[in-house]
Amino acid sequence: MSKADTPYSDLEGRRAFVTGGAHGIGRAIAAALARRGVSVAVADIDLPAAQAIASEIGGVAVKSTCGAAHRSRPPSHMRSIRWPAATS
Repeated sequence: MSKADTPYSDLEGRRAFVTGGAHGIGRAIAAALARRGVSVAVADIDLPAAQAIASEIGGVAVKSTCGAAHRSRPPSHMRSIRWPAATS
């Protein structure tokens, strides 16, 4: 199956904030999104591990220690992400 044939091919150029992204399922999700052309912010309480996966996938790392927030007012660590410039 080609990238264009997948249900996730429309994600290219989007941004994602993956919590728990340094290990396990979160890491796999971050990597899968990056393969689909998504700019990924990898958030985790383990900043060195988040930086490692972010470096591997071309994303950014964020130390995260917060709980949930409403999308109309994201936590300050989400507002301060320096996203890479759009590639398309």
